[in-house]
Amino acid sequence: MPNHTYYFSPAAQRVVDIAMPDGTGAHSRKTREQLLALHPDLRTGPAELALRTIEDTYLEAPRPVTEDDFEQAYGALPPLHSRHTARAHSFMLSEMHYGRVTRIYAHLRESGTYWTLRDRIDATHEDIERRCELALAGQTDATPTHRCDNG
Repeated sequence: MPNHTYYFSPAAQRVVDIAMPDGTGAHSRKTREQLLALHPDLRTGPAELALRTIEDTYLEAPRPVTEDDFEQAYGALPPLHSRHTARAHSFMLSEMHYGRVTRIYAHLRESGTYWTLRDRIDATHEDIERRCELALAGQTDATPTHRCDNG
């Protein structure tokens, strides 16, 4: 990505404009104040920060699904990062929801439960398994551990 500074809005889940050195938007020609009036949560930063912050708005904690949902997803598209261990089987859909965020499915063998969540494609099988186990136990700490929390 080019080395630009971007105006972005987590609430709108998008990049609003490229920030020019004089503070105006490259495409809209609006000042920062005008953009703030349209997007009160307007943030400024490099491409990677904008992308990760917007991706964070698409992340979801694990929720239960049926075995049928799991099997349908496994057969719909070629899965990414399909991993089988004695404790669990997890895979990711090859179609991204936004940026590097995709739908993930997991089967916890011991409990016989099936789960889905949304996270980045760099989530590890161990992290997916841990988060599903936390959700199974009713703990609310099943959210992704690698959010971009740069206020």
